[in-house]
Amino acid sequence: MGKKVNIKDVAREAGVSIATVSYVINDVNKVNCETRERVKEVIDRLGYQPNINARSLVKKESRIIGIIVPVNEKDKETILLDNPFYLEFLSSAENKARLQGYSTMILSIDEQKVLVRHINSGTLAGIIVLGSANDFVYNTLREVDIPVVVVDQAKTSNKFCYVSTDDEMGAFLATEYLIKNGHKETCFLIGGFEDTLVYKGRLEGYKSALLKYGIEYKPGRVVNIDISYEGGIQAANKVLSLGDDITGIFVMSDIAAMGLIRGFYDRNISVPKDMSVIGFDNIRDSKYFIPQLTTIDQHIGSKADEAVEVIIGINKKDKHIIENIKENNVITIPVNLVERESVVKSNVSKMIC
Repeated sequence: MGKKVNIKDVAREAGVSIATVSYVINDVNKVNCETRERVKEVIDRLGYQPNINARSLVKKESRIIGIIVPVNEKDKETILLDNPFYLEFLSSAENKARLQGYSTMILSIDEQKVLVRHINSGTLAGIIVLGSANDFVYNTLREVDIPVVVVDQAKTSNKFCYVSTDDEMGAFLATEYLIKNGHKETCFLIGGFEDTLVYKGRLEGYKSALLKYGIEYKPGRVVNIDISYEGGIQAANKVLSLGDDITGIFVMSDIAAMGLIRGFYDRNISVPKDMSVIGFDNIRDSKYFIPQLTTIDQHIGSKADEAVEVIIGINKKDKHIIENIKENNVITIPVNLVERESVVKSNVSKMIC
């Protein structure tokens, strides 16, 4: 195993002092452009990785972004393994932060004492709240003087910045795609809390598409399920109990859609031959599944990047980011349809154009 590259090695290779390398690493405006680029080239070539904690001490600032994750109410564990959406968000956030010289720390919403200690420690550059949180968390965050970005929740305070998906448009596009492929008899599998932004937006999008094409909205065909692979499997029986005229199903998340397809398979029902299924998320596994899952891309990576950029921008006093947030502290990520294999034209009705 080779010797770990340190700051002295970089300085020697670049032909500059250790202080100059430190200035470049910490974005101190004391180095001319030519020297700065030379030092950066050496850092990349040698694979030098600055100690983030040491940098924070030198500059008397924190470079750690805390990410608060939700818990599964049934077993009080984080839901990171239930839905790949969360792992993909965290991976993208960590990568974005690392490229900017920051690191991330996962905080569980269920460990209130530990959570409060970290929030009030002064060691965090900012906090991302991923998913739903309780009033205790929000009330605690309102008292801290660091940037807070809330992901996928409705705006409740001017103190926070909010990043979310255009859930209503995504649900509209998914439902419309089923309808345009001849699936006038559909159902919608949804989950989570009914008062959340995601739940309301996706339900409204589903209703809007039915209304546009003159199809009756049937509340009984909106089915609440557990948003997980196992929840999707269990949902197969629920769908089949709704009647044999349903040919198209919109599922609130990809992981549950994949579970549903497995549940149908176990009952000798083929997707898309016998039933068409469309998901929402465009997680990485959706294109590797059989059949490849038709879905709505909510651009998970872009959502994570936006959250991290806001925190770093505020810490760096980026005037552009700060002014944009003052003007509008809600950032909405656009969506698009991804056509793959799990939806085909219906054999029971004419196509709708």
